[in-house]
Amino acid sequence: MSTSAIIPTVAVEEDFRTRAHNALGDQQLRNNFRTAMDSLMVKRAAAFSDAHEREHLRALGNSIKARALSKLPDLLEQLEQNLTRNGVTVHWAETVDEANGIVLSIIRAHEARQVIKGKSMVSEEMELKLFHAARESACLLSEMGVYIVHIEQLNPSFIIL
Repeated sequence: MSTSAIIPTVAVEEDFRTRAHNALGDQQLRNNFRTAMDSLMVKRAAAFSDAHEREHLRALGNSIKARALSKLPDLLEQLEQNLTRNGVTVHWAETVDEANGIVLSIIRAHEARQVIKGKSMVSEEMELKLFHAARESACLLSEMGVYIVHIEQLNPSFIIL
């Protein structure tokens, strides 16, 4: 069985500043994030009671992230090679429209009526569920949290630490 992966080179075309401004003005959202962040900080402090070690791990994580970002093009090509070696077909897209077009061509090639969507910010940024709804194809959600957010007709938010 062949599997496909879409690796977008440009994932977001929306006006980030407008969305960020609107989110910052949402007091309930701000309260929810403050509560979540406070809870995470308490749990982190309990798990790593040594403040020096905790800060060392944070710095190490930042260093690893910076190194990965500095090598991102090479790492993406390496990912493509590994995926291809494991039987995955990789598709590259530069725009949301191009990525959605690739998804549609895969659906049509397999004459699929339903698609299972995993938890992925890329698929949220592509507005994949709206893309499917406009084409009257079912996009089944495989993750409970995303399913609940979908029922409430909201977009998911992910905290990056």
